[in-house]
Amino acid sequence: FADPRGLITLAVEQKEKSGRTRVVHRASDSANWAPLAGLGWNDPRAEPLGYSADGTRLYLTRATAGGTWGVYAYDLARQELGAPVLADPRYDIRPSKIQVFARGYPPIATIFSPVDHTVLGIRYSTEFPRVHWFDPEMAALQQEIDGALPGKVNYLVSQSDDRQRLVVLSWSANDPGTFCLFDRQAQTGDILVSCMPWIDAQRMAETQVLKVRTRAGLDLDGYLTLPRDRADRRSPLVALIQAGPGQREYWEFDPMVQFLADRGYAVLQVNGRG
Repeated sequence: FADPRGLITLAVEQKEKSGRTRVVHRASDSANWAPLAGLGWNDPRAEPLGYSADGTRLYLTRATAGGTWGVYAYDLARQELGAPVLADPRYDIRPSKIQVFARGYPPIATIFSPVDHTVLGIRYSTEFPRVHWFDPEMAALQQEIDGALPGKVNYLVSQSDDRQRLVVLSWSANDPGTFCLFDRQAQTGDILVSCMPWIDAQRMAETQVLKVRTRAGLDLDGYLTLPRDRADRRSPLVALIQAGPGQREYWEFDPMVQFLADRGYAVLQVNGRG
C-alpha cells in the first residue's frame, strides 16, 4: 500500500500453509519493515483498506465484537486500534471484488482519492446501498447530489482533481441508471449516457425489503418484487436462490427479476442463513 506521499510503506504478509496474515509497516521507503502491534500473526485477521488523508491513520476492516465485519481506524503513531468507525449489527462491511452490480460496481467498496489515493469513504450495503464518507467535503458533495437527484442511489464514481466536476451514477432497483456530469462552478448537470436506454423505468416493478422469522426463530432477510399491475392480488411466485454461501442478495436493478415481474410473477430473493 502507498501512503499519501506515494511511498510504499504498508504491506500484508501471509503464511503459505496456515494462511495467517500480519500487517507490516515502515516509516519511509528506506526504513526496515516491522509488524504493527495488534495486527500480528496471532491476532484476529485484519484487511487494510488504505491511509487517511493526513497519513496518520490506517483504515482497515476486521470482525467486530458482535461478529460482523466493520471498519476501524488504526493510529500509526501509537500503534493502537480504535473503536469501529463504521459497523452494523447484521451486515458485514467488508470491501470485496467478488460480487458486482449489473453496472459493474461492487456493492461494498473503498472509495479512494484520485489525487493521492487515500481513503475518502466506504460504499456499503445493509438492506439498501449506503455510503459513509470520512472526508467532510465529500459528505457535503453527497448531500448536494442527493438533493438534486432525490429518490435515487447516487454514486460519485469519478471527479476532477479540484472536485468541481463530478461523474455520478444515479440508479434504483427499478432503474438501471444514468451517468451524469455535474459542474459545480457552472451549476449544471448533463446526462452522459444511460446504462440501458431501452428500459422504461416507469414500467419496472418496485423491489421491497423482506424480513421473516423462521420456525426455528432465525431472522432472515431478502427482497420481494411484485408485478406492477398485479401488486394488489395474488401472483405465481418464483424464488431466486443464490449460488453459494459467499454471496448475498442486494437491493439493485436485476434484469432477471424485472423480466419475471413483467411477465406477471412475484419474485422472492432470501439471503441464506450462514
